[in-house]
Amino acid sequence: MSKRISMAVAVLGAVGTLAGCNLEQPTAGCFVQDASFAAWQAKYILKNPADAALSCGQFKGEDMGVFKYTNPDASAAEVAENRGARIAIRPRRLASLYRTTYQRDVVGPDGNPLTATVRRAEGVVDPTAATGLSTTLAQEPDADGLCLATGFNEARVAAPAAYKNAADGGGLIVGAQTFAYQYENVEVYSAPSAPGTQMRGTVKITDDTCTAEYEMWALWPAAPCDPGAPLDEDNCGSAAGVNPDFNVVCDPDLRRCVPAVRPPSFKPGTVQ
Repeated sequence: MSKRISMAVAVLGAVGTLAGCNLEQPTAGCFVQDASFAAWQAKYILKNPADAALSCGQFKGEDMGVFKYTNPDASAAEVAENRGARIAIRPRRLASLYRTTYQRDVVGPDGNPLTATVRRAEGVVDPTAATGLSTTLAQEPDADGLCLATGFNEARVAAPAAYKNAADGGGLIVGAQTFAYQYENVEVYSAPSAPGTQMRGTVKITDDTCTAEYEMWALWPAAPCDPGAPLDEDNCGSAAGVNPDFNVVCDPDLRRCVPAVRPPSFKPGTVQ
């Protein structure tokens, strides 16, 4: 049975000590910042600019949950094949669809029972359907500090239309929607100075009519742009919680801080 693991506080303390040294730093292993829903921020770049005219080509990015799982009972062969650990990605769009609707039994105006689909206040009905889970995750980063995850399942949510309760007069809240995400070749940057806090990869997003392919750039933690600064490339420098060595910019569409270049994205001259 897979169990979620999170990074030890002792590791973070060691990172602070190592960051100020010029000595060669030991590998941090393939850490992934294990974070609750919406703790990572992703930016999407269309691979085919012509897809911008399609409904599936309109997505600019979103926040998402990212989790690392390990199997303590993995065999030596599974570990050698990088199948002893996996990562899961749950984008806000899919999770929000499940959080939006659910069914419950109510009493109709005539006194007879009926089933109404209504807006859900909190919680996720079935988070597994809204989650892309890899089958592999590297044990150690490669020469570029990247940990490759492959073999993701398709995350697909088909949400029914949502209606008001009969007692509230009924009426459509939102129509039925279907979205699917297919992640491929996701790489997490993992080094002592930045253990598992930047990510890149490919994601194909399918809506009710088409599929578009994007390059995904992501960082942890998700942070809004500085509200006291102009909406430009310079107002993420003081974003709370973002590693000061990261090269980040304010995305004008998302109004969130995102990597300035394809991850790993660091300011010139910083030690990685």
